[in-house]
Amino acid sequence: IGDMDGEECEMSWIVQADYTNFYQHFPGLETFGVRGGESLKLGKIDLPNLKNLIIETGGLKKKVVADVVKSNLVNLEHLEIWLGTDNYGCTIKIEDILPILNGNYPNLKYLGLKNYDQQNDLAEALQGASILATIETLDLSMGTLTDKGAEALFNNEVLLNLKHLNCRYHFISDKWQKQLKEKFAAQNINLSDVEVADEYDDEVYYYVEIGE
Repeated sequence: IGDMDGEECEMSWIVQADYTNFYQHFPGLETFGVRGGESLKLGKIDLPNLKNLIIETGGLKKKVVADVVKSNLVNLEHLEIWLGTDNYGCTIKIEDILPILNGNYPNLKYLGLKNYDQQNDLAEALQGASILATIETLDLSMGTLTDKGAEALFNNEVLLNLKHLNCRYHFISDKWQKQLKEKFAAQNINLSDVEVADEYDDEVYYYVEIGE
């Protein structure tokens, strides 16, 4: 819902809706996706057959993550959330994501927590996260990973159990890219699209791939 590209409508301009009473009409739904975080309310998702949940935003409100946490998603296989940046309305802190990192998703194979402007802190929060014991793919792409986040990933031995680690679009130095590629070669780590931080008046800025 809201499947429009940038030429049709910038993602931050998409006005979403309240889907609290939507699910009862589609009890057999296996895939549900929304684009745009403005006015988005999921409510408790009660879809026992749901396999794919995709939320694409340039800035997500923490209440939406709270709705995901309280939902019935026991058969979910693919969970993809574009967290975004506070410049476009993101109010999510790391503590809001912890219930997902330690949640009960026994069938989950893919976890995407993407385009986040606190991706380094998220990389650190993955240390000891129970979700890593069951998923096959961890997708941290489109965000602001720097050497700090790279070091946190490098020191997380549980990531060696993954089949794939996606860190595409990042700000990681050549040194740490080399170390990550060596350690996670079997995970076919994706470190393409290396970005350079912007500097203005002696301040350094890291921008997510998609915000607006």
